[in-house]
Amino acid sequence: MQCIACASTIPDDSAKCPKCGYRYSKQSVLARSEVVIVDVDMPFTSMIGFMVKWAIAAIPALIILAIIFFVLAAAFWGFIAAFSVGR
Repeated sequence: MQCIACASTIPDDSAKCPKCGYRYSKQSVLARSEVVIVDVDMPFTSMIGFMVKWAIAAIPALIILAIIFFVLAAAFWGFIAAFSVGR
């Protein structure tokens, strides 16, 4: 394990860093996890199919957003029209 304060190597069972004295609690040791990034090896034709599927899946979301926008716009213009009638 590496110390988060000074980046020196410390034993896994140590409660503090021998170099800088930074104290570790059980929660901080358990909360640390490593992230490994792996390269995705995908053929070009599979990538095109993947992107087409995502584009098709986005269509219902765009329709829902358009409906919400038009409902809010109609409510806004109705609100403006209601107050402008009295003038």
